[in-house]
Amino acid sequence: MLFGCQCWNVLLVLFGILTLAYAFNRRFRFVIRCVLLYATIMVNTILSMALCIPASFFGHACTVTFATLKVLMRWTGINVETRNFNEVFAKQQSPCVVICNHQSAIDTVVMANAYPPRGTVMMKRSLAYVPIFNILAWVCNIIFIDRPGRDKKSNTKNLKAVQKCIDVMNKKNLKLWMFPEGTRNRPLDGMLPFKMGAFNIAVQAQMPIVPIVASSFKCFYSHPEQYFDSDGEIIIQVMDPIPTIGLSLEDVPSLAEEVRQKMLVVYDRITKEVNEKMALKREGKKQ
Repeated sequence: MLFGCQCWNVLLVLFGILTLAYAFNRRFRFVIRCVLLYATIMVNTILSMALCIPASFFGHACTVTFATLKVLMRWTGINVETRNFNEVFAKQQSPCVVICNHQSAIDTVVMANAYPPRGTVMMKRSLAYVPIFNILAWVCNIIFIDRPGRDKKSNTKNLKAVQKCIDVMNKKNLKLWMFPEGTRNRPLDGMLPFKMGAFNIAVQAQMPIVPIVASSFKCFYSHPEQYFDSDGEIIIQVMDPIPTIGLSLEDVPSLAEEVRQKMLVVYDRITKEVNEKMALKREGKKQ
């Protein structure tokens, strides 16, 4: 009995120390919140396995996955404002390529709030053989492709992979979500040069491109500086579709840069707006 009381006392002291550390140590808070973020994604994956199978009969399995993630992510305290989503996707019923700027794992919050109806993603083929995950991937219409090669001999293989992706999108009427920057280390602000994959698919299929731009997370999150605050603000702007009809693969590099520049203009505008919003919010807390 005495031993049990001592254990509870130790746990209470430990809990008090951790609570104080979380409240006053920004770096400790960053670690805890990042762990919880990844844990939330894992829990959502497990929940999705139960929910996606019935939803798959209506073609909305992936949408359900991100809808549940949106609910589970509320603990982060991030307030998200999504603009022009209903207006764009009410008109864009046919297959298209959706592209979004990449920043960090918090991109999952963006996807949870701006994932298009009948959306899907692309993954490397090796993941198709991971047990349990492959079942979820199948019901979510995830498209698996081989990693593209860079030598000339791989060009034919790459074109076939692109065509296979297009065939699946047309057959199932899917909207493909891609991050054209890839998942490379990114600058503290702005966007990296775009890779050509998303644009090759859009041009070869003559599908429109729908750019989605999320404001910078820097006002509440930074991995280099190790902070992840609970009062974050994100603005997501869904831009009007960009047609590709009449374009050829030779036009892809110029198209990619043109789209990137348009997205950067929107990124700068909504990031400035978010920063002003955050400044007013934090100023109000001080008063």
